[in-house]
Amino acid sequence: MQNDDPDVRLMLAFRDGDEAALSDLYGRWAGPLLRYLERMVRDRAVAEELVQDAFIRVHGAKDRYSPNARFSTWLFRIGRNLALNELDRAHRRLPHISVDQTRDAGGDHDAKRPGR
Repeated sequence: MQNDDPDVRLMLAFRDGDEAALSDLYGRWAGPLLRYLERMVRDRAVAEELVQDAFIRVHGAKDRYSPNARFSTWLFRIGRNLALNELDRAHRRLPHISVDQTRDAGGDHDAKRPGR
């Protein structure tokens, strides 16, 4: 479908055994993907790990790759999904503070005022 896309051609070459094609794709797309992911997760180190994870996924999917869209669309979708998973994991790691704990810690000042 997108055979006019040079990145699709590189991915197809990688799928067919040209290992250097993946290096070329990495060289072309690691930087833009890093900037995109860094804006999403707001942490450069995490974004760098996600870029590596995205290309590991690309490597693992090479035999199933089908050029139904631009390579960059496919790659950024992989990256986006990884970033959303990371943000969800980070959110779940945050401690949960109940309303009762907040009141016990002095968070509900109105309840402690005299005359209330």
